[in-house]
Amino acid sequence: MTVADLDACLALWRRCEGLVLREACDQPPALAAFLERNPGFSWVAETERAQVIAAVLCGHDGRRAYLYHLAVDPSWRRLGCGRALLTAVRQPLKAAGISRCHAFVRTDNASALRYWERLQAERRTDIQLFTVRFADEV
Repeated sequence: MTVADLDACLALWRRCEGLVLREACDQPPALAAFLERNPGFSWVAETERAQVIAAVLCGHDGRRAYLYHLAVDPSWRRLGCGRALLTAVRQPLKAAGISRCHAFVRTDNASALRYWERLQAERRTDIQLFTVRFADEV
């Protein structure tokens, strides 16, 4: 994924039910900064006509990786696009010495929950996610 892909990725993410974009952090400048901080870890899948049909944001902190917005266009699902993106993500993570990643999934996104269960991903019940908002953030 490059900065040039961001508009197409945002359009894809908006088409995917259950995926929520945040005004403060899911804008092209913030996403471009994420890509710059994590070069070579985020990926898109395109048709032969360069239409983005799947995308994933991936970054890491040196210990663990984090997946955001893994999405496949509804008309292209169940064809292996999501798995192909995960395979693409795995290579640079492995090269960086990172063997685990966490995926953020909304509890009401039934199709995403089923996807991760099909992949036999470990569903964590021992932790809770907390968000701290700073005064100047939305």
